[in-house]
Amino acid sequence: MRARPYRPYPRRAAILARRTPFTLGLLVLLLTCGAATGSLWHPVAASALLARVGYGPPAVRAGRTWTLVTGIPFTLYPWMILTIAFIVALFVGVYEYRMGTTCATLVFLTTQIGGAYLAAVAVIGPLASGRPAARGRLGGAT
Repeated sequence: MRARPYRPYPRRAAILARRTPFTLGLLVLLLTCGAATGSLWHPVAASALLARVGYGPPAVRAGRTWTLVTGIPFTLYPWMILTIAFIVALFVGVYEYRMGTTCATLVFLTTQIGGAYLAAVAVIGPLASGRPAARGRLGGAT
């Protein structure tokens, strides 16, 4: 069995960067949006930015479905950015390294957008039923 040749660390990093451009771009986008909007330091949950880029039942009900895409790089609280960056680097990065950039991009966008939309619809459905029990449990107006 032949030993693999030693590759210096900078070369390994360059190979990793070439094989995971989507993951690196997503991490840069996440951190850039966090720095530009101040959500790296202050919660977005109490700001007007949440009404513009936040996704979920209120946005879907109002017909702002584009927020399912534009809300991806934003987080409610500063600690969430670090958690999401870690998860993206670990899972999306490894998947992209093994399966390729195109496949990783399609899988990420499909699961992110589809999952957020399905979750919003799952909450809107019971609220639209008019049942008081559903409205009380899911936070709808009574």
